[in-house]
Amino acid sequence: MTGWNGQSDDLAFQLMTWDEIDAMRTAGIDFGSHTRTHPALDQLDENMLMDELCGSREELERSMGESVSLLAYPYELHTPAVHRIAEKCGYLAACGSPRHAEGLYNIWRAEMGGADTLESFKYKLSPAWRRRMVLKYRLRPVRNLVRRVTGR
Repeated sequence: MTGWNGQSDDLAFQLMTWDEIDAMRTAGIDFGSHTRTHPALDQLDENMLMDELCGSREELERSMGESVSLLAYPYELHTPAVHRIAEKCGYLAACGSPRHAEGLYNIWRAEMGGADTLESFKYKLSPAWRRRMVLKYRLRPVRNLVRRVTGR
């Protein structure tokens, strides 16, 4: 795999090969789904959602030879309709966003990057990070209003 389906090579992230995935699985890492083509799921109709969610799960299970039960929504975009389709496709849970109430199909995730340290990793697992995320998303409408009014 070189990039997401439907994405030009200059915009696409380099994806792992099946050999790399197999090596990581052998080392004890589990894999879940992130859809087939990495779309904004909140913009898709039910048939497209079924293809993205069920199709990805089926392809991963066929290629890896094991059950895939977890999903992470691209761009953290999801709706209750996306949750219903995810459950219908056989996912047991999904990782989403602190922008919405936490639940089985919206388990909050914290992005980790190359600049993260052990300390930042610990922080992202802490109750303090969770409180910060709740506050951040509750204050976002206020911040947006201030920007519109002030032009900043």
